Amino acid sequence: MKSLYQQRAKEFGEEAARLESKYNRFSLVRLLIFMVAIGLVIFLWTAVHAWAGVGFIILFLVGFYRFIKWHQSVQEAQHHHQYLAQVNEWEAGVLDHEYEAFQDGAIFANPLHPYTIDLDLFGPYSIFQYLNRASTALGRQKLAGWLMQPAKADAIHERQQASVELKEMLDWRQHFQAHGMEAETNWSKLNY
Repeated sequence: MKSLYQQRAKEFGEEAARLESKYNRFSLVRLLIFMVAIGLVIFLWTAVHAWAGVGFIILFLVGFYRFIKWHQSVQEAQHHHQYLAQVNEWEAGVLDHEYEAFQDGAIFANPLHPYTIDLDLFGPYSIFQYLNRASTALGRQKLAGWLMQPAKADAIHERQQASVELKEMLDWRQHFQAHGMEAETNWSKLNY
């Protein structure tokens, strides 16, 4: 299993590097297109007719907007592949009992809770850190809540069934986790 994670980390890392190179190349193309467009607008406006210049500006802005959106999608794909590589590196480390990459939930520790301290639910090398694959603060809160509150038998059974179902969905789980990492990164950028 470790070799699978390592292979996936390598492949996703290589794809991220390829996408980064593509993004950088098209950054220069984007600048060149913009500079040429300015020259064409000046030429059309002065040598042909003002309406030709206006028409070109409108068409150019529509086309350039679409190009920028595509260019941004290349960067988003590159970031996503970086996160996928990171997820696989972490999972390979877990097989060597390296859990430091995952938050330990120490912020949820409550000395007044009847069993969180006794069972080492939170903190370094805790059950929370062992189970935690949540990429967002909301996901970590949900996991902490599940560990701190007794669940009914039906809820336990549903969670066990979900675990069995998700066990076979490696790609889906990792893409979901990578999207969560992207969301958390974007959210933290907004809060600065």
